[in-house]
Amino acid sequence: MINFIDFSLCAQAFCHVRVVGNLAIVARPIGHAGTEAAPLQSMIGDLWCGIEKVGEPVPIEHAEFTRLKDGKTFEAKIKDNKAKLHFGKSPATVAGKYMCEVRSAEGEQLKGNLIVYSPPFLRLKTGSIFYEVPGARPPKVVGGVKKAARGGRIELLCPVLGYPQPFVRWEKDGKPIESDTIEYDGDNLILTSVESSMNGVYTCIADNSFPMFVDGPAMPYQLKYDQEVMVEA
Repeated sequence: MINFIDFSLCAQAFCHVRVVGNLAIVARPIGHAGTEAAPLQSMIGDLWCGIEKVGEPVPIEHAEFTRLKDGKTFEAKIKDNKAKLHFGKSPATVAGKYMCEVRSAEGEQLKGNLIVYSPPFLRLKTGSIFYEVPGARPPKVVGGVKKAARGGRIELLCPVLGYPQPFVRWEKDGKPIESDTIEYDGDNLILTSVESSMNGVYTCIADNSFPMFVDGPAMPYQLKYDQEVMVEA
């Protein structure tokens, strides 16, 4: 249930009207990487909310959902005193926090927040070369080889998304990176003044966590993205 009560509807410290719904659902990505032109898809259930008065459902006259990260609104489908937002097979990028606003036939207006969780996934540039390693645990995506002449510069991208937004760290050949010639631009790694000692496989490791059910323990999720660096003499 959504733990949200509109206190404007309360009287004498007793509130008998509240908004209810499924607090959160989990998106199930079909794979682990997509591109800007061909976004990764996820299978997602429905978000729903409604109004209860003294424990009984109240008929809904109008309802809409707002995706908070970009302010986009969606008109809800109302059935059996529930306002629903249907996703089905949708781009994985729809994950995030939503606000449901409902109005009863009697004019009572309430709102509450709901969440679509998602494990980490990649949204690569169109034309990127990559493949997913079958059966890898944690999941692993391998990108193309990055080449540069000695003394040059290489930028390794880690365009990872999910909800909550994943935390990103980098390793080289399975070990923490220790070098004075690296820089970070957000989640991306920049190698400067490259030399042959910097050859190797660089791994972007993305982690997030969320509960699989309301009030359950947070479960960890991880995704690895490998990119090989080759410095040419």
